[in-house]
This record gives sequence, structure tokens and C-alpha cells, in this order.
Amino acid sequence: MREKFAPTSAVILTLYLTLASVAPDSITLFEDRNFEGDHCDIDVVGCKPVCPGLDRKVSSLKGNATCVNFFRGANCTMYMGSWNSSMSEIRDLKHTAGQDSMMSVGDCNQPIDPANSVSFYEDKFFGGKRCNIEVQGCKPMCPDLENRASSAQGAVCVKIYKEPNCTRYLGVFDFKEGAFGDFKYTTLQDTVASVSDCDYVKPFKAP
Repeated sequence: MREKFAPTSAVILTLYLTLASVAPDSITLFEDRNFEGDHCDIDVVGCKPVCPGLDRKVSSLKGNATCVNFFRGANCTMYMGSWNSSMSEIRDLKHTAGQDSMMSVGDCNQPIDPANSVSFYEDKFFGGKRCNIEVQGCKPMCPDLENRASSAQGAVCVKIYKEPNCTRYLGVFDFKEGAFGDFKYTTLQDTVASVSDCDYVKPFKAP
């Protein structure tokens, strides 16, 4: 005998199909604060770019993502921070690292570099061998890139030096303001041997 399809079952099936059609991990980015202006809906699976036209223009966000990482660079590079649906929606990113800086987002299974790090590359525009340095105190360049770096990106302010042990100071570079795709015609081309955070003060040695 064929079982009857009860109305209650129909309601449950409809509810299931409705829930199944909603992306379980998604986030919506808005151009203006208070969820106004152009917006970008992203399913948070793997690494995704911010929608064209909204990259570096996001001012508010909300969503149901279990966990999402935000990046200042393309292809989920230059990690800025994380957000999840248990946190409140963000109506205004003003005075945060996220204001007008997001280029890509990723689920929290994606590998990330430490927030206080900078990556140097052998070739211009972030190609070739890569050296990621967590900037705290004075740190050496990776041996195979010492005096060979041609570009860099990160999310931290650094002092850069021409010699090991943070000697022969070259200058301060704040990567929070953007990446350096080509060191050509700068003092950095093939010269970086060590770096430090911008608060670093070299210990004084008595004569």
C-alpha cells in the first residue's frame, strides 16, 4: 500500500529546499557604510576576489560565514583579519584596517601569513622565490634572497637595512598603505639584507 504524502511532509520539504538554496557560508560587502551603495555577495569557499569595482572600496559588511579571512592583496595575500557570523555585522569600517583596502577574502582553512609580516620576492610584481618575515625586532632576510629582492607586500610598517643585523638603514616603508611591485629605480633593488619593525631601536653598544 502506497504511503500518503502528508501536508506536514510538504512543509518540511519546502523548508529544506529553501534552506538548501541559501549559501551556508557567505558574506556581503558594501561600498558605503550602513550597508548602502553597491554590494558584493561572496560564497566563502577557498579564496575569492572582491567583486570588480569594489576592490579597495568596502565600507561595511554582514553575512552568515562561519569564518572568513580578509586580505589586502589579491589571491589571499597580505592578511588583515578575520570575521564570523557570531560577531556583530559591521556597519562602518572607518578607523579599521579593512576600510577601503580589501582585495580578496578566504575561508579560514586557507593558509595565512602572520598579520605582522612582510613578504619579499625575487622578481618584480611578486614573482619568483618568496621570503616571508614575521617582523618583530631585527630580522635577517632569508639567505637565498639576501640582496636579491625586487618586490614586496605585507600589512605592517618596517624599517629596511642594507646590511645584516639592521645596519646601514635604507628607510621606512609602511606596507599598510600598499605593496611595492617593483623596486627598480629605488634604494631597495637587490639591497635588502635585514628588516625590523618601525618601533625597533638598535641596542647601544658602549665603546
